[in-house]
Amino acid sequence: MAFVAPDREVDRVFLHCSATDQAAHDDVSVMRDWHVNGNGWSDVGYHYFTKKDGTLQAGRPLSRDPAAQAGNNRGTIAICLHGLAKERFTKAQFDTLIGLCREINQAYSGMITFHGHCEVSSKTCPVFAYREVLGLDQHGRPEFAPSNSPSGADAARAADSGEPTVRLMDRNDAVLRMQRLLNKGGQDVEEDGIFGQNSFLAVKAFQRQEGLEADGIVGARTWAALKRLPPAEAGTAESEAVPAPGIVTPVEPPEEKAVARPQTVESFTGAGRPLSEAGFKRVCETLGVGPAEVWSVLKVETKGFGFLDDRRPLILYERHIFHRRTNGRFDAGNGDISNASSGGYIGGKAEYPRLEKAMTLDRTMAFMSASWGIGQVMGFNHQVAGYDTVEAMVAAMVEDEEAQLLGMANFIKGNRLDGALRAHDWAGFARGYNGSAFAKNKYDVKLRDAFAGYQNKLPSIPLRSAQAALTYLGLKPGPVDGLDGSKTRAALSKFQKGKGLKDSGKLNEDTRKALMKEAFA
Repeated sequence: MAFVAPDREVDRVFLHCSATDQAAHDDVSVMRDWHVNGNGWSDVGYHYFTKKDGTLQAGRPLSRDPAAQAGNNRGTIAICLHGLAKERFTKAQFDTLIGLCREINQAYSGMITFHGHCEVSSKTCPVFAYREVLGLDQHGRPEFAPSNSPSGADAARAADSGEPTVRLMDRNDAVLRMQRLLNKGGQDVEEDGIFGQNSFLAVKAFQRQEGLEADGIVGARTWAALKRLPPAEAGTAESEAVPAPGIVTPVEPPEEKAVARPQTVESFTGAGRPLSEAGFKRVCETLGVGPAEVWSVLKVETKGFGFLDDRRPLILYERHIFHRRTNGRFDAGNGDISNASSGGYIGGKAEYPRLEKAMTLDRTMAFMSASWGIGQVMGFNHQVAGYDTVEAMVAAMVEDEEAQLLGMANFIKGNRLDGALRAHDWAGFARGYNGSAFAKNKYDVKLRDAFAGYQNKLPSIPLRSAQAALTYLGLKPGPVDGLDGSKTRAALSKFQKGKGLKDSGKLNEDTRKALMKEAFA
């Protein structure tokens, strides 16, 4: 059955299991009987039910919120797979689940997240490894392969590769051989013969590097590229710089080694997804504050939006940090990007050539020496921002603004400034965030005034997302701030005329969907 998005707002999908493996229970009618006659509900709680043979059955109408995650039903879709013991879920069920979730993800232009029931309850439901099945990142965003079969010429030449096609959730010796070859090329995946999430992401990174279709499926062309890899070399530390307290400098191979890295990190251009309502809610929950506090920090302490108009994250390169972290060994002839004194700033897109020049000298320390995204979190703060390595932080911040803002929230919390924010101690927060000279620029006064202003009206996240889309499409809506100004109305009007939509200059649902499809499909 084809998925058609309901009229109500939806921002999350929750996955469940039926908590039974009995064949007699393998039907949505049994679930409906339990929920209606047992619980006294008006209908089955789930929208979809997947049988052991992969058959997808319709449950509660999509027009209604589910009755599946107590306290978290509003704005969600609920999917149940029949099963209890994790080893007894079937590949047919997972294939059906992936196909359905792919359709849902496409219907919402990637602006939706996927979660297990266990994330909002004390239960272990849905029991199976749902993150690996859907390839979810830390925020619940999926990394779907475009199809369940190898594509085009790759499939046609599969027989010539001497290896079977392998994909997500396969378990066999071919997967083990694939993992060994990936590690030979510089990836870091467990050699267990299980094609899980980490293997899936490593395959996609390798495919991007080789100029192949990055679908996460290992067919003839991917096998051929893997088998061309040179022997791995021993990794050595890139720098002898002394790390900041509590920060572990990651050890990476020398730059001349052929290492598979995500293309998004190399080009710094990813999806550039703006903050969603669900993501904003997660940031508020992380800090234990309300929307007005977060908006106040964004207004005063940030540029307002985390991406440039070419979808690269906003950065500022700090040459004195690079000097410090490399012990000044690159200063000679490179004073513009390695210098004991701060400065040399150009701003905007022009900061990237500075960063890229530093990357040719010491890649990791270059990443450490730039501030990233909406919160301008310094790379050397990657651990307090929630990432094991600076490269992982950069890769996440390239993709979406939610990762950028969560990194900023983690930095605030890690430095124990969340308490001052909750108490509205603006001077205390500004002192910790901006340094002892905060009063000179009146950061505390600006925070106080912004908070007072947001008591009356908050920015609109859907409008802000639309402004981001209009920016990427070159329609110049003005600031990406969630506020309805004259430039935003003019840009919306121009887009509506170009798409044959009703020209109102206002963001309605038809315009929103068309914008999201145009900018993020």
